Order: sequence, then C-alpha cells, then structure tokens
Amino acid sequence: LGALASELLGWAPHGGARLAQDDLLWKPPGAKGVGFHADAHYISDQFERSVGEGKHSSVSLTVWIALDDVDEENGSLEYAVGSHVWAREASRQPSTFFAKGDDVRAPARRMAAAAGVELDLRTVTMRAGCAVFHHEHVLHGSGPNRSHTRPRRALGVHLMRRDVTFRLEPAPDYIYGRYVIRGERQPREDFFPVTWSPRHHPGCAR
Repeated sequence: LGALASELLGWAPHGGARLAQDDLLWKPPGAKGVGFHADAHYISDQFERSVGEGKHSSVSLTVWIALDDVDEENGSLEYAVGSHVWAREASRQPSTFFAKGDDVRAPARRMAAAAGVELDLRTVTMRAGCAVFHHEHVLHGSGPNRSHTRPRRALGVHLMRRDVTFRLEPAPDYIYGRYVIRGERQPREDFFPVTWSPRHHPGCAR
C-alpha cells in the first residue's frame, strides 16, 4: 500500500510512506450514515510540509478496504467528484461525522455552493476485499445501513508522507498529540512505521 501511495502522489523523493493510523469501521444494520468530510483536517493538518512547499501539497492518503460487500442498502461510500480541487479550503474545516438527521450530504452541498460549483456525487459499490484510494481533500461520506441483517465493515488505512513533521502551533489534536515526544518533531517509527521507502524497495514505485 505504501508503494502504491508513493507512486500515486510522488512521494519517492520524500522518502516514501509511513502509516498514520488505521481504523476498523463497523456500520451495523440500522446504523446512521456518516456526514461528508475530508480527511485532511484530521490527519494532514496535524503535520507540517517541507520548507518551500505549498499548504496544499498532498501528504496523506486513505485506503478504504471493504470487509463486506458494500452497496447502497448497507451504506456505500459516496464521493463529491473534483472536490479535492474545489473544496480544499472548505475541507480543511472540521465536519460533523454524524450529521443531524439523515442529511449526510449537507456539508458537501454547503461547500459546493461556497465554491460556486455544481455538486456531482458518485456512489461506490464494492465487493469484499476490494479497496478504494482517496485524496486527503476529497469530500466523502456514506449513507445509513438500511439492511436488517447485513453489517458493513471496512478497514481504513491512512498513509502519510515519510518526511512530515509535527506542527508546532497549534499543537496537534488529541489523536496525534499523544505521540509527540518533547524536543522531537519527526514522528517516531515505532508509532508511525515506514511501509515503503525507495531506499529499501527501489523497484516498487516509480
């Protein structure tokens, strides 16, 4: 996964990829949907880019791996097409994962209106074992699980560029802040293991 992420986003010159966090996502029958959001606010923005880079350089990527067959009945993923470009500023703001009522798309509509673009949503159905890679700024969410018997389980793997450093001000939020060692800026490999590097796996990514 680290090799694929590095090839997609050009991370080889930056040392490759490391694991930021992984999540087991369980949506049992009857569970509500997840409001549209972008992962950058919760992951990438906890770190700083290299000197001279723009604030929009891509330093994280999410791999969403289906553990069950996923369709509209049990809560498939939905993406706002092109939002990794037009919603970059808006997507840096926190969104409510569990939206009020059942309107999980409300944040996406609000950000699209602010950007002056027409919202184009795509639903992704998947078989168990398949995976989708998405950009840190892309808006995404999922509908409720309307099935009476089928859970929707998935593994979320968040990868980040190897050379990132913890931000100073403000300090990283509660998830990443607990791993900051006083006097150190570089994430420790025992907390954030390197999954691919061009030095040790030169043939895995271009």
